[in-house]
Amino acid sequence: FPPRRSTDLVRGYFARFDHLLGVPCAPSLDAAALRVRAANSHERYQAAEYEGLVSSLPDLLQAADLLQHNGGRAERREILLSYVSSYVLAAKLLTKLGAADLAQLAADRCASAALEAGSLEAQGMAAYQVACALLRSDRPEDAESLAVGMATKLGNEARSDQPNLVSVGGALW
Repeated sequence: FPPRRSTDLVRGYFARFDHLLGVPCAPSLDAAALRVRAANSHERYQAAEYEGLVSSLPDLLQAADLLQHNGGRAERREILLSYVSSYVLAAKLLTKLGAADLAQLAADRCASAALEAGSLEAQGMAAYQVACALLRSDRPEDAESLAVGMATKLGNEARSDQPNLVSVGGALW
């Protein structure tokens, strides 16, 4: 696993609140480019490239945050779904690395964006990451409650022609 210094870079990023301070920054990526970058990062995660991935995580999250805070309103839902994808990656990587507090923060940001996007699939993915972070934080009862509740909700909505929704529900079970 990567040295503690790498997760400290992520911790430092999470301690910044440039948007509250009104620091002017334009988004560096549009929603489509952010989704591609997040997808590539998910592939790196699957290839167990944790050290390089955690080092690049602050840049990915900054791109997601800038787009989410300053992006156009016309493509708001796509921006939020790109944000969710980026923060899902952050949550699962940070959980894997044992940084449960950071994973829970990333998962919470992911969940808020998923709700705003109105995507049940994104909400399920966010709930899964929150549950994983809760398990890593030694809170199995809270994790189980969330996972079962969201799996039930997805099960009530999922149809056979929605394989991603069915998959997320299955992962939560």
